[in-house]
Parts: sequence; C-alpha cells; structure tokens
Amino acid sequence: MTLTLRTRPRLFAMLAAIMLGACTTVVIPPSAPTEPVSVFLIDHGRHSSLLLPTEAGGAVRYSYGDWAYYVEDRTGALSGLRAVFLPSRASLGRQDLLHAPDASRLAEQIGLLIVDAHEIRVASADVARLHGQLTSLFAASPHEPVQAVSNPSRFVEHPLRYSLLHNSNHVVGQWLTELGCTVIGYPLLPTWRIEPPTPD
Repeated sequence: MTLTLRTRPRLFAMLAAIMLGACTTVVIPPSAPTEPVSVFLIDHGRHSSLLLPTEAGGAVRYSYGDWAYYVEDRTGALSGLRAVFLPSRASLGRQDLLHAPDASRLAEQIGLLIVDAHEIRVASADVARLHGQLTSLFAASPHEPVQAVSNPSRFVEHPLRYSLLHNSNHVVGQWLTELGCTVIGYPLLPTWRIEPPTPD
C-alpha cells in the first residue's frame, strides 16, 4: 500500500491506538454513589459489553460492534481486517434477562463466552438515565431488530460507524463514564482493571 498524505495520518493514528491499547484501561467507580446498584463490565475476549439492572428485577446487556461480525456472523480474518481498517456499519445489541445477574453463573445466564466480568457499584439514577438513553436509541431504529445467528442479542443499526478507534471497548468505556466512573486510558482492547473509588 502506497502511503499518501491522506492515508499516512490515519495509519499513524491506528498505530498509536494499538500501542495505547496494549496498556491496561483503568476504571475507577464513583465514590459513595447514591442508592448504589451493581452493573457488570463483561470481557468477551476481544470485545466488551455492559449489563445493567432493571427496576423489574432483571437486567439488560448492551453491546456495540461491527454489523458484519455481530449480526451476520462474518468472523473470519478478512472480515476482521476490513472492520479494523475501514469504518463500517455498526450495531447496537440488546439482550433482556428476566432474572437478576448472578456473578457466579453469568456466562450461563447470557449464553456467551466470558473471559472476565467486573462488578461495579454505581448510582441507580445514572443507570436509569443510561438505560433510558440506550432504550430510546434502540427504539429509534427505522427497522425491526435483527436476531443474530450465533448471539443471543437482538440488533439494530447504530448511527456511529464502527472502526478501530471507535470499537466496542471504546463505546463501553463511554457508557461507564456516563455512569460516573473515571476511565483512564484508551480501551482499544478489553484490558480492564478496576481500582477502588477515590475518597471525596
């Protein structure tokens, strides 16, 4: 590939992101959240999702990712390279759980591989606000949700395109920030470390 003035900055940005992504991303939960509830930051190996409790006693797992990978089950090497180097169609996934999440059997509850799961205590009002935003975004899709072939979630198209610099881990990091967490680092990979809240 010939480097032009247009492609060179993009390549440098990707290389910088890879170097940053090799470092652990630190998550610091809020200190003394009001009416705290537990959310689960889930590491699936290469990507992440976020599990939020609901007022009805169940939970909802939200995920963001490349449409071809999540929905069309195109997980081969060529599809992966396309998703990394070319901004692509993105998806917002939603999986509803009838029962409250159980940390000891989370993989069984959601039916997916879990490499690690981090329980984080945040304010219930922040959870309700984020849940409302994501529910509205999911409902705003002009098309019916699609049930993926090998994923228990239902998916709609996300308005922001997927790329190396805007992947599932990055978006989950943004959601954690909206829950009052401090996220330090660029979460290119799901290399999360949870640290104790900083006292006020």
